[in-house]
Amino acid sequence: MNRATRIAIFSASFAIFCYAGIGHVLGRTPDDKSYKSMLVYSEVLQKIQQDYVDEPDMHLVTAGSLRGLLESLDPESSYLTPREYAEYKQKLRLRHGDLRPAGEPRRKSEHSQRRHF
Repeated sequence: MNRATRIAIFSASFAIFCYAGIGHVLGRTPDDKSYKSMLVYSEVLQKIQQDYVDEPDMHLVTAGSLRGLLESLDPESSYLTPREYAEYKQKLRLRHGDLRPAGEPRRKSEHSQRRHF
């Protein structure tokens, strides 16, 4: 490798290092609490995976943590799994008299007959 190539590689590496360092310093936010909370969450998940005798169902663990997180916001917030959300949407359709299977589009005649208040 000749001298010019080495200087070019060193210069490019130095520029990338400086760019990453400046980005790290400027990218900090005054509210790093949320990132620290995510770090604690990931550490807890790691401990669960490593230290539990039985293999935990990580899908259930994650769903439970999301449910607890949203329920702690206020009494009106809750987490619905994809299955629970599909059931909720189906109940809404049945409540409003829409008996079509989920995802089936309306016919043109249904648009004109339906009244909007």
